[in-house]
Order: sequence, then C-alpha cells, then structure tokens
Amino acid sequence: MGKYAWKGAMALLLLLVAVAVTGCGPQLADGGWSALNADSSSVYVGLNTGKMTALAADNAQVRWTFPAGNDRLANFYNAPALSQNLLIFGASDSTGRINKVYGLDPATGQQRWEFDGVKDTVVGNPLLDNGTVYVTSADHNVYALDTQNGQPRWTFTTENWVWSGVVRDGDRLFFGGMDKSIYALTTGGQQVWRFQTQGAVPGTPAVAGGMVYAGDLSSTLYALNEQTGQQVWQFKASNWFWGQPAVVNGIVYAPSLDNRLYALDAKTGAKVTSFANQGVFTAQGALRADVVYADGTLYVGSEDQKLYALDATTGAPRWTYDAGGPILSTPIIVNGTLYGSTSNGKAFALDAKTGNQRWVYPQPANK
Repeated sequence: MGKYAWKGAMALLLLLVAVAVTGCGPQLADGGWSALNADSSSVYVGLNTGKMTALAADNAQVRWTFPAGNDRLANFYNAPALSQNLLIFGASDSTGRINKVYGLDPATGQQRWEFDGVKDTVVGNPLLDNGTVYVTSADHNVYALDTQNGQPRWTFTTENWVWSGVVRDGDRLFFGGMDKSIYALTTGGQQVWRFQTQGAVPGTPAVAGGMVYAGDLSSTLYALNEQTGQQVWQFKASNWFWGQPAVVNGIVYAPSLDNRLYALDAKTGAKVTSFANQGVFTAQGALRADVVYADGTLYVGSEDQKLYALDATTGAPRWTYDAGGPILSTPIIVNGTLYGSTSNGKAFALDAKTGNQRWVYPQPANK
C-alpha cells in the first residue's frame, strides 16, 4: 500500500476516500485540516507546522505550542474538545504511524495525560461530556476515556474505519461508520440499534426533534427515528455527503461535495424552495466542513477557499470571505467573532456579522 501525502486539495481528498471505501487504508502523514476550537481568550488550532498552537483570541499572539522543542505531530483532522481545564485532541507522530489522544492544560499547553491505545488516525472530533471524552478512530473503534487520566472506560468496535465524531442526545450516543452504518449506543457503550446505509458514513450525524440526520458516500442523506433507527426519509444529491448538517427551525441544512448546500424539510426531506435557488445554494467548490448556525445566519466553508455567510431563511449571501486556502474544517463563533482555518495552515478571525477580518495567522510575509 502506498503512502499518500494529503495536502488538502479536494482531488486528493476524494482519492483518499475512494481508497478507504475499497478497504485499502493508506497511512496519512501531513498537517491535516488545521481544525480548531476556541474560547473567549484563546484559539486552539493544529497547524501544518506540526504543532497544536494556542493563539490569543484578540490578536493571534502565540500563547504556547505543543509539543515543545523540535518534536512534531501530524494529522490534525479533528477539532480539539475544550473545557475550562482540559483540551483534548488526537494526532499522529511525524511519520503518521503512531497515534495518540492528548489531554492538555489549555492555559499552559502542559500535557496532563496521553492515551496510546488508538492504532490509527483520529479524524472525528472528540466529544467531551461529564467527565468522559468520546473518541473515534480509523482503527474501527469508539473509545470512552476518563478525562482525569485518559484511561478507557469502554471500547466499542465496528467493522471498518470510524471517521465520524460522536454526538450525544439524552442517554444515547450516535455516530457514523465507514462500514456503511449509523450507530446508536448507550452511554455505557452498548449498541441500541444499527442502520445499514448504502455507502460509508464519514461525517458526524445531527440529532434534533427525535430524528438523526446523516449522509453517506452514496450521496444519500438519511433521516432516522432516534429511538428505533427506522428510516423516515432519504434524499439523494449528486455527490457525497460528509459535513454535519445543521437543523434549525424545522429545516435541515446539508452540505455536499457537489458544491451545494441543501435546505430540506426536517420532517419530509422535501426541498425548502424559499431558500436560495429552489432549496439549493451553490458554491464554487466542494462543501466538506460542517454547517454552523448563529443568529439567523448559516456559515459554511468550501474547498473553493471561501467562507460563506448566508441568510438562513432566504439563502441570500450576507458576505463572503476569501481565506486564501481550502476550508475543510468547521468554523466556530465566540462572542461575535468567527474563527476559521484553512488546510494550508492559516487561521483567521472575522466579525461574524460583517465578515471583516480581525486578524490572520501567520501574517503574510510582506506585512
């Protein structure tokens, strides 16, 4: 099996998925998607420098980097989980062969613990919840780790890679599998139901109104009954679904690699024709990142290097930001500021209402 250096270009992303679906798993060893998280004081982003980097939220000054010295990490595909006292993420060593989950002090970047039980890349975002962090891995497993020490509480094994993150609703956990499945587990790791899809499910499901929404690599979006796993409806696009949908006011906003953001009735799956062009907003590149909703606006990044802010009711663009690199990771909004990143190693902060740039990191060489 050959190695593939995945630098963020969508053509290579599609190649990687195609290889995964056929069961031939390449070793990944690159910077990943520069996925990030943020709070009111800092932005935490895994850059293609091989460092998890904490930037000051107001001016992008570097607070700390991890690991220290000349050590480097790779494969920053997952956005770190964040609490007041803990920052948790998965990454590989510089060769892409050794994978670990790290727990850091977000204030200092000091390592509190590590879990070396993962045997392949962590792509999905960890979920931090009541003293447990749920981590998925391409080693086929879902891990529930104690946030105090990183020790496993339980492990659930699927039949193929797991690139989806875990989402919790009540006493249930939901995630997608590359074994063409959507799973529901108890918080203790017992399977409640499993729904067989037509294609691999790389993205994290959305759960709202008693329904589970997830898309797959057969270009199908599914709506399932949350309690039973029975299908309520399905919708077919012209290319794969990967990013997590947003469900707002009875509408499912689903991004697809066919460059389109679909607005669908959450109960029926019918297009909401009052949104954009008969229920479809079309970008200039694939939409891999999750959709974010805040204050009547949808935010979605694209492989075309643009971040789009759309009126959630009409689909009309409020503003567009040219990020200077493919946006494959999901932005986050904190106190009116949108923080985003590009797969070529940039982080940026924008006014969420206007799209005006507040800072970019690193600064261009001519500045």
